[in-house]
Amino acid sequence: LERQAITDSLTGLFNRRRIFQVIQQEISRYERHHRPFCLLLLDIDHFKKVNDTFGHSVGDEALRSFADILKNMGRQQDVVARTGGEEFCILLPEVNCEEAGQAAERLRQIIARAPLDLAGYSVSITASIGIAEVEANERADSIYQRADMALYKAKANGRNRVELAV
Repeated sequence: LERQAITDSLTGLFNRRRIFQVIQQEISRYERHHRPFCLLLLDIDHFKKVNDTFGHSVGDEALRSFADILKNMGRQQDVVARTGGEEFCILLPEVNCEEAGQAAERLRQIIARAPLDLAGYSVSITASIGIAEVEANERADSIYQRADMALYKAKANGRNRVELAV
């Protein structure tokens, strides 16, 4: 029951509830040891078009494939979650904003270059990514909100890009 409470049933990733618990744990670690961490929010660009063109079953398969890419691209200590719809989150422990930006850009390029093979369809997707680095006296909801603002900046600036929170 505990696993079900913290896991997204479609992708097998952690869910929004669990990622907020992990963010709070990392904030506590940051307050004790002053080691940075970053939060990445990712959103699949124009995902509604995938569902509308190929159907929801192919859309679900796209979400599972996207989740697999995120899991396989990260380090063992990184925490990946699906926070809702086509939005995902990656927590990068002991990484500063510059390192997170480099990792996010590599991930963005991999996603954009590799079409997904879904139910016999070759589906190309891109992702917009927002990044926030933990700050002093931060709360889980505030770092998430800053990463979300950076994500929406990436979408507003043309999508398929990485933006850092200011």
